[in-house]
Amino acid sequence: MGDEKAVKPAEEAPAQDTHGEVIAGAEIRCLGEAGSRVMLAVFPGKSYEHTRIFEMAAYCAVPYGYRVMEIDLTPAEAMTAETAESDRALIRAVYDKVRADGIANIYLLAYDAAAELSLEALEGQPLTRAYLVSPVFDVPGKKKRKTWKVQTEILYGRQDDVVSAGAIRHFEKNSTSHVTRIDAGHGLKSDDELRALRDWMTGPRRTAYSSQAFLLILLVCAFIGFFFGLFVLNNGGVGTVLGIFLGVLVYKLYCYI
Repeated sequence: MGDEKAVKPAEEAPAQDTHGEVIAGAEIRCLGEAGSRVMLAVFPGKSYEHTRIFEMAAYCAVPYGYRVMEIDLTPAEAMTAETAESDRALIRAVYDKVRADGIANIYLLAYDAAAELSLEALEGQPLTRAYLVSPVFDVPGKKKRKTWKVQTEILYGRQDDVVSAGAIRHFEKNSTSHVTRIDAGHGLKSDDELRALRDWMTGPRRTAYSSQAFLLILLVCAFIGFFFGLFVLNNGGVGTVLGIFLGVLVYKLYCYI
């Protein structure tokens, strides 16, 4: 998880060090002992489905020294502009409390409509990495958000009928993120989909390209293409175009494989 390059899935469930902590008037359920890393698991409301995802996240994270903190927001069907504002305040309050406790490595796991609210609440704040599961980017009272710069992993179902593939691509284009696509609909309901969540969280992480890195790749490929065209094709312009095409292809393969 996080910045580890290749972590095997946990073989045993974490010790159930479950306790509650009241922050900003809300009961926050925690799993795992206090340490140097905390994962904020944010959900739109509390349900059996969300509880299973939270427990799977803890299963993956606690054995590697994380404390996982569950933040339950207003259910998606009851969300309004007013509740969205209070939910953002709660997310930020929990984050500020963790920072005040001296924890520098803070991770975000946000599900469904809680994803956009979490991004808005934590915009500009230091996060080690974010994990977004079936993220919904259209919520009541949405503010205009700047480009999201945190290294982000997205788990998205190809049959998602709530969030369009275009919305995911738009976010990916304007963020430093990598999308993993699985054969599923919106949300994670079946045991197979939860296993996909486990494999996604515990698999090797790749650093997503930023827009600046993408431009650098294009420049390097164009430079190589120019000299290839000049000395092999006797046409530097054609070589440059081929080099740019190669750079785009490399970037697309990285993002979508």
